[in-house]
Amino acid sequence: MSIAKRALFLILLALVLPASAHQKRSASRARSPFTGTYRNRFGDWEILDLGKDKLKVSCSLTYPYKVRGVLTANLGECGGEATLNGKVATFKPEETSACTITLRFTGNRLVVNQDGSDADCGFGHNVYADGTYPKRSSRQPRFDVEK
Repeated sequence: MSIAKRALFLILLALVLPASAHQKRSASRARSPFTGTYRNRFGDWEILDLGKDKLKVSCSLTYPYKVRGVLTANLGECGGEATLNGKVATFKPEETSACTITLRFTGNRLVVNQDGSDADCGFGHNVYADGTYPKRSSRQPRFDVEK
């Protein structure tokens, strides 16, 4: 094989190998038992296993109530990176200091405990993350741009 052909072959190989390696990492993240969307009637959590005991997390929460018979809601959102230890992850929402959220994975459920008030966590009045969220999808979430 000539030097030019070898160089071209090596360049093509260099372009193809990183793409396939990225696809394998992406596929393993999607197969993680933690990756997916968890939802209950007050909100949802999107979770992506980043590997190396890290999770990308995003939540969208509500506190529905009525005013003069009209349904309305207070809202709360969070996002950031959680540290995973076994089946328990600890998460501090971005731009907060007095809020810690614990995510416990049990079977196909996510059990969430919030340490800090609604305001400490940057949520609306009476919005809390506490609760059990059944897993609705194991697909890799597509995180909203606004979160």
